[in-house]
Amino acid sequence: MGHHLEIKKQDVIVLSDIHGRFDLLETLIKQVEENEVMLLLGDYCDRGKDSLQVIKLVKEFVESGRAIAVKGNHDQMFLDFLDDPSAEPDWYFGQGGRETVQSFYGGNDIGFNVSLRYTPEKIAQDILMMYPELIDFLRALPLTIEMDGYLFVHAGVKSHSKDWKSSTLPQEYLWIRQDFYLRPNDTGKRILFGHTSAYHLPLHDTPIWVNKEGNLFGIDGGAGGSGCLNGVRIQNGKIIGVYKVYKYDEWDYVPFER
Repeated sequence: MGHHLEIKKQDVIVLSDIHGRFDLLETLIKQVEENEVMLLLGDYCDRGKDSLQVIKLVKEFVESGRAIAVKGNHDQMFLDFLDDPSAEPDWYFGQGGRETVQSFYGGNDIGFNVSLRYTPEKIAQDILMMYPELIDFLRALPLTIEMDGYLFVHAGVKSHSKDWKSSTLPQEYLWIRQDFYLRPNDTGKRILFGHTSAYHLPLHDTPIWVNKEGNLFGIDGGAGGSGCLNGVRIQNGKIIGVYKVYKYDEWDYVPFER
């Protein structure tokens, strides 16, 4: 699979930055209608306690056609750790990676902290040996999805360039911030992105962040912290509402037409 994926116009629900919160993902999935496809914009692991469960479910849904997924920066950080565990393990563990590796060994039920008991090299070797297909799935994820007049990406693109594919570096799809959302969007597309929590974007009074031109939409609700998991519903080419999942089986649906 290449970096960029184009799909036909269809009804979708868009999620980003699940961060190991299987409880929130499971609740949101129950709201998805039979004819809708989920577009998942990355950061399936780190911070939450159920990264393994989330990645397994994402893989299952992608392979069954229920979802289409792109890669996030935390997914790449996990892969980078597995490929070179001695590089900066303490930094990765401090960014939520400690919870991720714990989940791959059975979570907190095993009764000890994996990142303290085992060396980074052993952890990486174990995970690569136990879950090769899951890791290959993460490696192969694209960086963007295009649908009709929409572009879906984890962090953003060089949106002030009409030729954004040639001007955006591979790592910028995963990491870019202000040079994306504070700049004009000249791509000709409406862009939905995650990565930067809406709480950290310029002030807004809408259920997801929207720039003043109305063509950039920040949908990260902060599920990896104390926020919520957002699900943006697009039907017939229009954004019509947002699910906001706060806890397991606790959610709101906010009509929101754009």
